[in-house]
Amino acid sequence: MKKNIFSYLTIFTFITSILYAGVLDFASSPDVEWSIRIGVIKGKAKDTYNFFGISTKADTKYDVKDLPKPPPISNKQLMLYFPHKDWDINPGNYATDFRPPPQDKENFNFIVNTGVPKCKVRLFWSNIREVPRNYRILLIDSLTNDTVNMRIKRFYVFRTDEDGKGEFKIVVIKKNR
Repeated sequence: MKKNIFSYLTIFTFITSILYAGVLDFASSPDVEWSIRIGVIKGKAKDTYNFFGISTKADTKYDVKDLPKPPPISNKQLMLYFPHKDWDINPGNYATDFRPPPQDKENFNFIVNTGVPKCKVRLFWSNIREVPRNYRILLIDSLTNDTVNMRIKRFYVFRTDEDGKGEFKIVVIKKNR
């Protein structure tokens, strides 16, 4: 039995490495106006290869910029994902969420799942300097309504709910120059 679990974890790690190499390619391709890497840490566990941003080739529904999130190997695996169960084509959870340039505002919803109720978790982000100054970027904790200006603060610590989850919204507001 242990050999089967080890084999599964080896294959899962290999596939995940390939997928995440693709994430980095997506996030840095020429059609991407900007991208922000967002991750989560709980103790020694982390999920750091998640991106959202603006791309001239993106759509508000599924497109080639949206990379599916590999399924968890346990219900207590730390995961950050952009849920898109409402999409007609390829509904599911995603590691990336790119949208077309907004006229005024765009929302990116994501979930952090730990499987552990009321545990302390740290969200963090990078690449914020890539974002043009005419964009305001706010993180909103759906449970507490705490709002963080992501340009000023580079992390947010929160406690999961009774289900071991945290739900968030990133609001991107394009200001007129």
